[in-house]
Amino acid sequence: ATYRAEAETIQRTLRGFWFDDVGHYRSRILSSGARSTKELDIALILAAIHAAGEGSPDIVHDPRMHATLDRLDTLCDAAYPINRNRPEGRGPALGRYAGDAYFSGGAYYFSTLGAAEFCFRAASGRDDAPNWVRRGDAYLATVRAFTPPDGQLAEQFDQRTGTQTSARHLAWSYAAFISCVTARR
Repeated sequence: ATYRAEAETIQRTLRGFWFDDVGHYRSRILSSGARSTKELDIALILAAIHAAGEGSPDIVHDPRMHATLDRLDTLCDAAYPINRNRPEGRGPALGRYAGDAYFSGGAYYFSTLGAAEFCFRAASGRDDAPNWVRRGDAYLATVRAFTPPDGQLAEQFDQRTGTQTSARHLAWSYAAFISCVTARR
């Protein structure tokens, strides 16, 4: 009973992260009550895929999480020149949050792969599974387009040129690829 009560308290707190007026979850609530510039953050999608597991809430099927991913798509699609005029079948390259200035403030492999994995997990057990798989495949096509022939994955790819930037051979990027492909299978 104690654990159930604590779980309900946590669920109530989590529900407070939803922004009805803008239609997405926020990644943080500042103690001052002020709005954060990092409210819409890929960390939300990464948290959803990492929280997935036996006995966990089915957060990848939450329509509000879907809306959050849609908002991230819209944000990065508008912000990154490499997303403009992209070919059919390719999803937007995703970064972390609006105004990210780390290195090029560009797209991250782990962000784009995390979105793909989210889609593959969201497809499970749904009538519209083919749409989710197609969306995940579109993110994978973007990663493929900005991965050099030798397969090396850095941390980021520049938002203007698609050239790899920041940390080279980032383990997180490779792990995101493995996790994504595993979810796809």
